Amino acid sequence: PLAAPAQQFGLSVFGFGMGGVIARTADNLRWIPGQKKMRYDIAGLVSFATKWPIQARVQLEYPLADGEWQSSEDDIINLIATKMPVLGKGHPIAPDVSINDGRVGLTFIRGPQTRLRMMKTGLRMRRGKFLATDKVSSTVYVPEFKLRPLDQHATSDMLLDGDPLPPQGVHVQVLPREIRVFASHSPVRVTSV
Repeated sequence: PLAAPAQQFGLSVFGFGMGGVIARTADNLRWIPGQKKMRYDIAGLVSFATKWPIQARVQLEYPLADGEWQSSEDDIINLIATKMPVLGKGHPIAPDVSINDGRVGLTFIRGPQTRLRMMKTGLRMRRGKFLATDKVSSTVYVPEFKLRPLDQHATSDMLLDGDPLPPQGVHVQVLPREIRVFASHSPVRVTSV
């Protein structure tokens, strides 16, 4: 028998860690009238003030140029995967990624980092500097990656295109004209536009 077709969604960003926590906080701030544009900035400040430290132990895997897979266990503060160099207004992520290049820019920050260091990173982004170029960031451009949270009590969340999700294992693949995301319980097919 054939497997049930996966759901299909379009998205611009996958995030884990700080980005996920900020997305959950922003989701809870939808009640603020007239603050749609600033909701994520407010959520960032609230998250830094009330949720720090945000860090989770994960297994991260991605293919290298020779086809072998790099696998590591790291403490991650923030991970953003996107096919767009800039997200929204004032959120420059990775300068060397394009919607049609077959890769996702996978930018992550390993822990531990101080709250002050992370605030400086955020302020650099507000001034138009790419997250990928910050000295605490690591960036790889890959056609796919796998992420599995290892800490059951992590304070980190995930986000898919701004919507918060509880942490779970994912496998993200960039395919011609689409991205495929497999979550641990149900496969989700995400179409890139």
